[in-house]
Amino acid sequence: YPATGVIAGKVYEDSNGNGSQDSGEPNIEGVTVTITDSKGEQQVLTTDAKGDYSAIVPAGETNVDVDESTLPSGSTLTDGTDTTMVSVPDSGTATDINGYQPIDNMGQVVGVTYQDSNGNGTQDADEPGIPGVKIAITDSEGNTQTVTSDANGRYTATVPAGDVSLNIDETTLPEGSPQTEGTGTTTITVIAGETATDIDGYKLPESQGTLSGIVYEDSNSNGSQDEGEPGISGVDVTITDSNSHIQTVMTGSHGEYRAIVPAGITLVDIDQNDIDSTFTLTQGTDPTMVEVAAGGAGMDIDGFAPSDPIAPVEPVTPVEPLPSVEPITSVNPLNPTPQEAPALVPQAVKPIPTIGEWAKMLLITMLGMIGFSQFGRKKDKSKLKS
Repeated sequence: YPATGVIAGKVYEDSNGNGSQDSGEPNIEGVTVTITDSKGEQQVLTTDAKGDYSAIVPAGETNVDVDESTLPSGSTLTDGTDTTMVSVPDSGTATDINGYQPIDNMGQVVGVTYQDSNGNGTQDADEPGIPGVKIAITDSEGNTQTVTSDANGRYTATVPAGDVSLNIDETTLPEGSPQTEGTGTTTITVIAGETATDIDGYKLPESQGTLSGIVYEDSNSNGSQDEGEPGISGVDVTITDSNSHIQTVMTGSHGEYRAIVPAGITLVDIDQNDIDSTFTLTQGTDPTMVEVAAGGAGMDIDGFAPSDPIAPVEPVTPVEPLPSVEPITSVNPLNPTPQEAPALVPQAVKPIPTIGEWAKMLLITMLGMIGFSQFGRKKDKSKLKS
């Protein structure tokens, strides 16, 4: 007989995300697991109410693949590996255990790094974010991910609930920028299903400033970004500062970009290959020179119109009301003073005769005609006698 063994496994919910099945943590039923044995044959199993599955297979290396689409949506693997290879001994059992943390135990970290121009330790309305800053985020399970602040100085990460360490890489900040708000390394607590925040402000050296810009679609081709006209994302912008240092940034989802540069004249060059070739520049010039103030900012705005722009909507002119009509007057030629026309007097309407009245009038008419005829005959006889 061929040598065989058993592959047995379990899939469970790692509610606290610690990589181990603790008391009270439930098993996950209905998960599909595909087993590929040492002979290349496959079996598809489903976990039972205890999260268990098992199969008899030929002894040897056996592949176990958990179908994560059959897990609760958003689950994160915290115990075991998927897929994994196990060695099944002859007449023995090999095991595999997989733990998954549900999304309910996940939260978000949202942070901002900004330019504290006046050094007052808070981000005022006109103080921009600092882009390109790297932040290492170590979650409650010891996993580290590195994120980078966007054009607005903002960054986000999804992590398991618990204490999370944030470490800002100060080598990615402008040199000589003292921190005025927050701390370079800090620990925040993330609650499941909620968001924890961190804010860090830095005062740039007086020799530097911020270059900001927007690239947008000028839909109506009027040379100005009107309400509803979107930014153009994914456009490379090459910036050459006053020290001839070159850096390339990319526009964000709203067409915005930002860079920290030495104060002075800065060259901005938009890569128009990243814009629809049928679009034409309607606002700004490209390339262009922008002056960045020491400790301040410089701004560039560029609009591009499609080949068939939407015509601007002209304002509707209100219709003038019609003049009031004066009452009609009549003029007496003997008295030139206008007088109001006399009112029309309704005339009485004669009633239509009835049938009896018609018959009576007809009878009178016929009698009259007979009498007239007899009178004529008498007159004729009298003439003959004479």
